[in-house]
Amino acid sequence: MRSVLFGATLAALLFSATPFLATANGEWEKYLPEEPAILLGLSAAPSSPAIGERIGFLVAFRDPETKAYLANAPSEFRFEIEAFAVSAYPNGGIIHRSEPITVTEGSGEFPYIFSEPGTYDFHIVFADTAGRTRNAGFLLQVRETTPTRGNTAINPLTIISVFAVGLISGYALARRRRS
Repeated sequence: MRSVLFGATLAALLFSATPFLATANGEWEKYLPEEPAILLGLSAAPSSPAIGERIGFLVAFRDPETKAYLANAPSEFRFEIEAFAVSAYPNGGIIHRSEPITVTEGSGEFPYIFSEPGTYDFHIVFADTAGRTRNAGFLLQVRETTPTRGNTAINPLTIISVFAVGLISGYALARRRRS
């Protein structure tokens, strides 16, 4: 009886974690070997956004050997974002250019909302300590939103609650019958 109860509880926990797995964060890294070498990271939450969904980006500037943030960057250290739609290559232009974003403690953040599905090329453009302009590109896939027909989705919390009530009442009924 205990193994059945344990298995049912484990299945319920795994089922309830499914929505969180679908909205996972993603992180990509690019190594820029020119002196001074930099490991540039781009994190996105969620990693596969839908149209109209606000996505939060974090750009991290790290030391490639220690993976530590470049916290000793000058206070005027800034970067810009240039975004291109891959479907518009080679004639397409920039669909988004950000204002300069200040780097604090080795990282900087910016939000973005996509209006069309497709593959986008995000370029992080910055000037290094020697004054050279450098950039690194990252590809990101934006998916279409799936249309819903009313409120047909079942809330996982509802399923877990019904499952738990059934387990508890079944366990209580079995104990009563044994007595």
